[in-house]
Amino acid sequence: APGRRGCCAPIPSSAACRPDGQACLATVGYFAAGGWTISAVAVDVHTGKTHLLAHNAASPRYLAPGRVLFTRASTVLAATFDPKRLRLTCEPVAVFDGVRLSNQWDHGTVNLGRDGTLAYIPGFMGGRQRWVAIMRPGAEPEEWSPERGDFEMPPSVAPDGRTVAIMSVPPGTASYEILLLTRGQPGARRFASEPNEDCGFPAFSPDGRSLAFVRQGVAATAGVYVVELAGGAAPRLVLPAKDGTNAYDLVRSWSADSKSILLQTHESHDARMRRITLGNGTPTVSEVCSPPGGAWEGALSPDGSTLAFIERGGGNKQVSVATIGADGRAGRGVQVSRGGAQGLRWVPGTRTLTFTTAERILMQTRIGADLSFSPPEIRARLTDDINDPSDYTFAPDGSLIVTHKAPQEGDVTQFDLIRGFDREVDRALARKPVR
Repeated sequence: APGRRGCCAPIPSSAACRPDGQACLATVGYFAAGGWTISAVAVDVHTGKTHLLAHNAASPRYLAPGRVLFTRASTVLAATFDPKRLRLTCEPVAVFDGVRLSNQWDHGTVNLGRDGTLAYIPGFMGGRQRWVAIMRPGAEPEEWSPERGDFEMPPSVAPDGRTVAIMSVPPGTASYEILLLTRGQPGARRFASEPNEDCGFPAFSPDGRSLAFVRQGVAATAGVYVVELAGGAAPRLVLPAKDGTNAYDLVRSWSADSKSILLQTHESHDARMRRITLGNGTPTVSEVCSPPGGAWEGALSPDGSTLAFIERGGGNKQVSVATIGADGRAGRGVQVSRGGAQGLRWVPGTRTLTFTTAERILMQTRIGADLSFSPPEIRARLTDDINDPSDYTFAPDGSLIVTHKAPQEGDVTQFDLIRGFDREVDRALARKPVR
């Protein structure tokens, strides 16, 4: 699931859907003609064949005998089901509405007990009122601009500190676009938006002249793009995607001289770091870092001499740093964190590296030119109002810039059960004709 949080393909549900255990239900995400799509499927475990149950649906759950539940947006639907042929035998019928959505492009999640009890998180779609905030110690969050929207991922701040680029989901769609927000001014400028495609992962060059981003979803146009910000030039495809879904690149950071871009390259369910060097001719691509556990969330230090990245080893995500050699490749990594980490950022103009923990604590450590490092210490405690622990960056003056949650979009505070939900399903299905 390129760049999609909390969405993987496939995600097995909690129960098999055939007595012999050779089939299960799953949610899959993929790019289709209409853009990013999530569907409920049944998977034959023996053959690996996938059978579509419901388009634009998720969280399928088997209810014996011969019934299936799934969600579409915040609604729970049900249908009769043939576990031998792995197909629905009637048109789905809505049974219940009110399941919380994490993102506009996603569907609600439910679970089902063996006694027919439905478990779910109630709520609403509040993501359309997120905002970009400036966080300072001991002060209330300050809005970057009055603009509100369905913002996702961390913002990218221009070197002059006046503009941020951020990913957003337009109302009624499931695709990402990139918006530019000017500090202190209302409104947003649509910078990159394509029908049925994702435009995301923007990054300003250090000289402020260019913005790099990624397009995903259509094979002919997927890849890494660069836009010269002066003069209204069209985006230039500098690296076509090998495969926009299973083998693709994400923009991570620029070199200090604004002449190359660090990429997180995904292929065969792993990630490594590459560099694309720009110029007047054809851009060139070179390897930077490919440790055995993969390299994720790469970030080049402001002076370009050190690479920070996440390694996934021993079940934990840890921060490592490595020196960039004369050939542009990273040397042996040195681990600087313990206990899990994410969201790597360098504080502008310094050799201070920051990362966040699952407990929303922003840690910092100073990295020496020889890769010596100070013991990680707390820089800030991020509030629950930040959309995700990784959704932060720094302004040129070191101020913390975050993607702020919408009102009433806080952490889960309620978990509801509906007992006897299987009887509600039976009553709803009794009114549906069989296919």
